[in-house]
Amino acid sequence: MRHDATALPEFLSLNPADPSQELGRFRFMGSGEIQKISDSAAQVKQTWSSDAVARSNALKAASALIRTSREELENLIVLEVGKPCPYVVPPTSGVGFRRILTLIRN
Repeated sequence: MRHDATALPEFLSLNPADPSQELGRFRFMGSGEIQKISDSAAQVKQTWSSDAVARSNALKAASALIRTSREELENLIVLEVGKPCPYVVPPTSGVGFRRILTLIRN
């Protein structure tokens, strides 16, 4: 069964620590819209996935974006999990996350 994405309802994201705080409203997507986004991502991937220099540049650009948006991203993570900042760090302190932070900070 196919759905028109514009006819699908929204869902509400609430802060788990304060359910009265609305974090955002998000629209459900139909299968056609999801397929279009997936196809677009696959096409873009072709431009950098087979070229090591292009892949490196893409990762550096992503790293720079994360660095410049760090505070905003941290705040969103805190709201999403519903924990105060000091309690968010331990679950993200695994080896993989430490490696990502090392790459971002360098």
